[in-house]
Amino acid sequence: FFADNSNWDLRDAIWSAAEGRCKTAWNRELATYVMLKVALLSEADVAHYFEQEPSAAYTQAASFQKQIESNEDVRLLARRFIEEVVDHVRSM
Repeated sequence: FFADNSNWDLRDAIWSAAEGRCKTAWNRELATYVMLKVALLSEADVAHYFEQEPSAAYTQAASFQKQIESNEDVRLLARRFIEEVVDHVRSM
């Protein structure tokens, strides 16, 4: 995804950060949401990364977005996670 380093993949950075958090069932949904809704990667690329259909990736992201919209704790979790990913990418 970045021309100056073809060995680096933003999807890896996001997924690694999600897996490194406390182990929850939301890690994959959180990573999928960030890839699709924040990083604006394509559904096809995200789905391929997680070895699923694009519609499944979209459904996961949409489900997580509903949780963000209805739960302040989830909203804070997502915001902190996004900040962590951005800080990590900046430090590279």
